[in-house]
Amino acid sequence: MIFPEELWLGAQPDQTSPTKLEWYSLREAQLKAASNGKKLMVLLTDPPCSDCQKLEAQTLNDEKTIQRINEYFYPVRIHIDQPDTVHFNGMAYTTKEFADSFGVTAYPTLLFFNSDGKIISQQGGFMNKQLLRKLLCYIGSDAYKRMEFDQYSINTKN
Repeated sequence: MIFPEELWLGAQPDQTSPTKLEWYSLREAQLKAASNGKKLMVLLTDPPCSDCQKLEAQTLNDEKTIQRINEYFYPVRIHIDQPDTVHFNGMAYTTKEFADSFGVTAYPTLLFFNSDGKIISQQGGFMNKQLLRKLLCYIGSDAYKRMEFDQYSINTKN
């Protein structure tokens, strides 16, 4: 006879918390997105930047914002001051070359890509959690294909 406790003894608990972001490498996120159609959200950040610190501390630590990111995106964080190589769309870039390839000159900047690695949107600067949640839903739900963000923002509560 199997007792109820024995049914779960060997089970692994879910390691993904809905209130914590799991950051992926750009290559890993792109591979995952290609297999299931989820989008990519790439945060380009420069750690000494005060707006970067504020975005991470105030906005990206918000539970509802994290839930939206986890629902629609694979999040990637790239520190542009690191000498790392990033791989994207079959190419290798330094972190700075990657940022330059999208014309990024200020930080923080969020880049949003579809599962095929095509850019959907780019947003620079600090965003509060309410604005970022709307933007995440706008892009994540594909509303950007049907209307401008201003129209979406007026007609939607997120």
